[in-house]
Amino acid sequence: MAGYASTFDPRSGSGREPGLRRAIELDLSDASMVPDDIDVMFADACGVPELDRIGAEALAAVFGPRGVAVTAPKPMTGRLLAGGASLAVATSARPGARGRSPSIPARAYPR
Repeated sequence: MAGYASTFDPRSGSGREPGLRRAIELDLSDASMVPDDIDVMFADACGVPELDRIGAEALAAVFGPRGVAVTAPKPMTGRLLAGGASLAVATSARPGARGRSPSIPARAYPR
């Protein structure tokens, strides 16, 4: 982890773009990196279709479609109240040492 950024989403119904794409771009800038420097992104994957779509669109806007590996370990643990960010840091540090990213926990859905 080399950079940091934060943004606020605009008021609901304002028609303005959510802040996630801008946060990713500011984070890359703060780290003096470009999208090709990134090996894996840890998505929030909160399970709310609209929010997950916004996250996917932001990643595609910055990295291009299929431009970066994406994983999402939170579906296995939930947000853990204030512990979610710490889990993301710990989870992201470990795979880097092995050259792999963690898989996304799967759930079987009835068809």
